[in-house]
Amino acid sequence: MSIFQFKYFSIQQNNSTLKVGTDAMVLGALVHGNYQTILDIGTGTGVLALMLKQKNVHSKVLAIDIDDQALLDCKVNFENSTWSGDLNCKREDIFTFDSSQLFDCIVCNPPYYENGLLSSSEALNRAKHTSDFSLESLFTKVKSLLTAKGNFWVILPVENAEKWFVYCENIQLYVQEHITIYGKPNFPKRIVMKMGTESLPTDKKHFVIRDNENVYTEEYRKLTLEFHNKKI
Repeated sequence: MSIFQFKYFSIQQNNSTLKVGTDAMVLGALVHGNYQTILDIGTGTGVLALMLKQKNVHSKVLAIDIDDQALLDCKVNFENSTWSGDLNCKREDIFTFDSSQLFDCIVCNPPYYENGLLSSSEALNRAKHTSDFSLESLFTKVKSLLTAKGNFWVILPVENAEKWFVYCENIQLYVQEHITIYGKPNFPKRIVMKMGTESLPTDKKHFVIRDNENVYTEEYRKLTLEFHNKKI
């Protein structure tokens, strides 16, 4: 059985195509704010939903995905957690998702290999590629689901981040935080963006995961201290 053990919860990932990885760990750890209603889009194993619930103990969390196999893991992970009563996962396509509820936090670790080679696995293609997933449509949909002061947190490859920055401003979904994630010094890999419908000055930061000796940096250790169940 494939289990990823966090400090306060565990992630079964027997059925999910994508396992717990650094992107989810970094995104979940970087999200901050006092949130009451949280939506996790493309939840997979439910790892981001659980990380955000740990940070916002009084929140209600809805996690959605179109992958039935991943939802099998997500359901078990929610049921086995301390916060099972406040966590709900369901099969929903974000683009047809009809909700009367607005959310003050929406989080997504989306498929974003726009031009990569497709694999022979349909599930893996859905999880990693944007052939049937439009980021433009995602941003527009997210805006319609946010409360007036709500935030959307997303992680994207550094190569394409600037064009999404411009696109979001055009639809009045403003980038409020822009965090460049370096795998190692001088090697930017990802951008984490916090967005909202309020136009605020963009707070630009950077963050390094490992040093040149491939050792986790002190800033990464501090960031993930409340999630890793052992010293890294």
